[in-house]
Amino acid sequence: MGESCPVADTEIARKDSKSVLAGKRQRTLPNPRIFQQVRGLNIFSVCVRRNFISLSYRSDGLPRIAFVDKVSAKESIESNRPLDFTEVKPITSNRMDAVGDSKIYSIVSSGNLSYDSPNMRYSIFSYTSPTEIREVNPLTGVDNFIGGYAGFEDYDSSLYAEQRIWLPSRDGEKISVSLIWKKELTQNIYRERPLHSAFTSLPQNRPMYITGYGAYGVSTDPDFSMERLSLLDRGILYAVVHVRGGGN
Repeated sequence: MGESCPVADTEIARKDSKSVLAGKRQRTLPNPRIFQQVRGLNIFSVCVRRNFISLSYRSDGLPRIAFVDKVSAKESIESNRPLDFTEVKPITSNRMDAVGDSKIYSIVSSGNLSYDSPNMRYSIFSYTSPTEIREVNPLTGVDNFIGGYAGFEDYDSSLYAEQRIWLPSRDGEKISVSLIWKKELTQNIYRERPLHSAFTSLPQNRPMYITGYGAYGVSTDPDFSMERLSLLDRGILYAVVHVRGGGN
């Protein structure tokens, strides 16, 4: 992860079939606004539907999706303006838990098989929130709950907490670390030596399980796990280190 930048090494260009075959390059469009001040940008896919265009990408270390309606996209291209993509954000309606409070969400496109569908279906989940399936209409912005958390009806995510912190590596580059724990076990006690400032608000004096993977562009993204809950219930602080190599 570097500092926030205008992503100068990423661009969107117009091309038609004739120019592609001839190896010609057409004019470059300004980057979408949502990409202009992000870190670690990685575009996974661009999908074109009848009424809208969707993007799947990673920014600031987390998987995200965005959309723009075709009419707006056409106007932006013709006037050489940045495409006005709207990023899908976590919302509070119909959720078992309050969104925010440092939740670390993965938001991914899922089950969009029809070109004619007016809606974009996606999944949202975090380390302490089971998968929820939703649909958003890119033309109206209406976002509806479709289903999810089957078998988790009695699960109370408010008992658990999660937070992402940034720690410096040996060369000074900051590495993200996801921390998950059970709230009622939080305690602050005397320590012989001070902790890094990122840890001062976290539970102390408890065992920690540390895991992580990052190689070949494969990242360890936030996900929900019943097995992890058994560790949290025993008082263990669970840490996921997002090491470099995973494309974060």
